[in-house]
Amino acid sequence: MKNKKWHTIKENASTPRGRAYHTADKIGNKIVYVGGMGDNNEILGEVWLFCLDKHQWTRVNLHQKHLEEQIKRCGHTTFVADKRTQHANIGLYIIGGMTFRHGKFVRCSLSELVCLDFSEIPSETRPHGVKL
Repeated sequence: MKNKKWHTIKENASTPRGRAYHTADKIGNKIVYVGGMGDNNEILGEVWLFCLDKHQWTRVNLHQKHLEEQIKRCGHTTFVADKRTQHANIGLYIIGGMTFRHGKFVRCSLSELVCLDFSEIPSETRPHGVKL
């Protein structure tokens, strides 16, 4: 922030819808947004990247419907693991939170840990700066 002033980034056609109770993690030149709660208490299973250099949004195509269902949560926690953190599995870990099952909100068990493997994300949308 050179001039220490806030400014609004213009929306475009690929801007994600509004949400609450999501997470955001900085990875290289991008911020990864995961899940959250949309309008009408809809639990979202989306992953979005915001490029800090270009001020551009990109939705990550997960290519796996079951993964989107596992990510569908709000109030969760995320953690980025790469070679610098000495973890065997490199990616974005998602744990805890709440989801909507069988007509009601339920807590996600801590055993419902999900790892979004960055190597499975197409290179054009993969966050740069992750040490694979």
